[in-house]
Amino acid sequence: MKKMLFICMVGSLFFLTSVATASEVVSTNIVGYQKISSVAPFYVTGPTFVSVLSFLEADPETDYKIKLSDIIIEGMSANLEFIQIMDPTTGEVSQNFTYVPSGTNRGWWEPYQVGSAFTKYDNYQFSISSGFICNFTMPTEKTITFAGEVMTGSTIIDLTGQIFPVVANFLPVDGLTLGDLTVEGMMANLEFIQIMDPATGEVSQNFTYVPSGTNRGWWVPYQVGSAFTKYDNEPFPAGAALIGNFSVAAAVKITFPDPMLFVAP
Repeated sequence: MKKMLFICMVGSLFFLTSVATASEVVSTNIVGYQKISSVAPFYVTGPTFVSVLSFLEADPETDYKIKLSDIIIEGMSANLEFIQIMDPTTGEVSQNFTYVPSGTNRGWWEPYQVGSAFTKYDNYQFSISSGFICNFTMPTEKTITFAGEVMTGSTIIDLTGQIFPVVANFLPVDGLTLGDLTVEGMMANLEFIQIMDPATGEVSQNFTYVPSGTNRGWWVPYQVGSAFTKYDNEPFPAGAALIGNFSVAAAVKITFPDPMLFVAP
């Protein structure tokens, strides 16, 4: 799977500029896009940006969103292929969306419900760090493009009450690992995150988090300590997503670091 990141540049850094996005409106956030190509059939992913000007929402600390209209998928066969939204309380699919790439119906719809008689979902919104599961079973190559503004500073994702959330790495930078995340409220061994095999849609790995002590960090459940492998260095690429399994306490909070920490001086 190939990735290409583009961020608005100033000098040698990818931030610190004001970008005019509309008359009399100025955004001070970073803007850019990410392309993920050769997307596997059941890739779990999520936006690496929020919609431009979403910081103008009533509560900018919690209301940063990205709209489906800011996501473009090339190569998707309309109706036959779609993305799936999971219900975080049940782990079941709650919504499917397909993409029509051109014409008067260009945009996002429910499969086989396309056109003026049905509802268009371009304005459907994702909360920051939420994601979706691809269902791409046709042979054409797929490319996903996320575009918008970058969240700056560290960000706490409050998953309280969510048992099976899809959690995406929304930082459009290379180099993030599981060890860069700070986790509160996960019950070690009993609760964990699941990494999906993008080729099959099956779980390929589970990781749990030990919050303190000499074993602080990420491990395979019930394989914690010096006799086992620690997974703090497990890559968590931009746009990749995992699925939580927080069925005991469902009180997890994950802190993502400031993306500027990953920018070369």
